[in-house]
Amino acid sequence: MLFGSFAAGDVNEGCDIDILIVADFKEDFLERIGTLMKLNTFGIPVEPLGYTPEEFEDMKGRKTPFILEVLEKGKILYKS
Repeated sequence: MLFGSFAAGDVNEGCDIDILIVADFKEDFLERIGTLMKLNTFGIPVEPLGYTPEEFEDMKGRKTPFILEVLEKGKILYKS
């Protein structure tokens, strides 16, 4: 999901692209971020966050404010 300033259409020169990815990750949270950042070969500022489906559902169930905002204001880029 795209979230943050790009999803809101409030983009300026200093903005990065905030992306939340839900997938079957095997690494711990910080290792995931490193892995996802290595996939960025475009040279653009991307801030990826990766969660497993279980982690994502848990945060939704606990009504985590960050996840609720992403769900409310974010844009789905890909759904399998």
